[in-house]
Amino acid sequence: MELSIQGVWSAMVGGRSLSHVLCHCVKWGDGLHVTTRRASEDVRGVRVLARLRFLNLRFGSLAQVLILALCCCALALSCSNGWAAEPVEVDRAKEPSLTWHTDYGAAKEMARDGKKMVFICFHDPAREAEFRKFRDGMQTDPEIATRLPTEWVLVSLATDARIRSNNQEIALLEHEAFREMQGRPGIALLDYRDESLPHHGYVVSVLPLGKDGAKYRASAQEKGDASWIVPRSEVLTLLDLPPGSLTQRTLIFAVRTHADRPASAEGKFHPILAAETESHSAHQARIGVQGHHAWERRFHAINAKLADGSTATEVCAESWSGQSILEAARECVHSWRQSSGHWSSVRAKHQAFGYDMKRGTNGVWYATGIFARSR
Repeated sequence: MELSIQGVWSAMVGGRSLSHVLCHCVKWGDGLHVTTRRASEDVRGVRVLARLRFLNLRFGSLAQVLILALCCCALALSCSNGWAAEPVEVDRAKEPSLTWHTDYGAAKEMARDGKKMVFICFHDPAREAEFRKFRDGMQTDPEIATRLPTEWVLVSLATDARIRSNNQEIALLEHEAFREMQGRPGIALLDYRDESLPHHGYVVSVLPLGKDGAKYRASAQEKGDASWIVPRSEVLTLLDLPPGSLTQRTLIFAVRTHADRPASAEGKFHPILAAETESHSAHQARIGVQGHHAWERRFHAINAKLADGSTATEVCAESWSGQSILEAARECVHSWRQSSGHWSSVRAKHQAFGYDMKRGTNGVWYATGIFARSR
């Protein structure tokens, strides 16, 4: 049994009149679980926030449940310590401001000069309102909004945006660099941070939506991100990926966003292991056969390169033919999940890891993960 109680309260906090809307969910099970949240505005329009608080109690009757719930409502407003927090005022004038550029060429130059990443949001012109809500959601999310202005150049482009390439005008999404976006709306990231790295100036992450974006919208709403076209957690994962190529970061993204939250991609993304996974993935793609080819020799060579006493372990997988890079990465992680031996390595946390994938001429993607374990 589940009860939902809503109420509107008025109170005086710091001499200001506040209107509080509280939402409570009381779950009938082993105990009572009450949640309260306050969101209000004072007469000057300054937003007042308060933290979510939880209370777990035992109960004996429905009447006690209702009484306790009402008590929690009152306590949430009146207590200045314990589990009920004082409201926190947020001055909108001090909130980070996100500037969205619409000139792709100029944005790239800004990123190159500032050694930053480029965050491109491709939107369907017919669904502009939907994407505007998404951008607004990023603006008001403190964890995202405080990072983007200093580390990224933000670009908002329609899916039919055009550029000049090789003396002809083409749609940007038709350019080879954005092939894995499949002409769809979504997110693409470019890296201009370190000129010494081979992926400098290249697309390093893509998150294309479905033909109508329905899958991602449903997933976002299920996670409580109603105004987001993609789940907030996936945006944060994109922002936290280590420097690397498109193939490396896409496979790492697929591991980190898997429902079971495997921990193998939480350690250090080691350059030696990254190079080994790139090499072996390319070898599998070249011969069109998945497997731990020459592992005995590679095992000892990798351990010698690490030179820290750790030992290497490897997992391999392949996708279905014709899948996009993101679909293939998720398929490979799914394949590892079906094997207890492979999954024991993928789900464990290691001191260092490497992930990469390459596509063969047969349209199949071949993925490799190598992890360093302490002896």
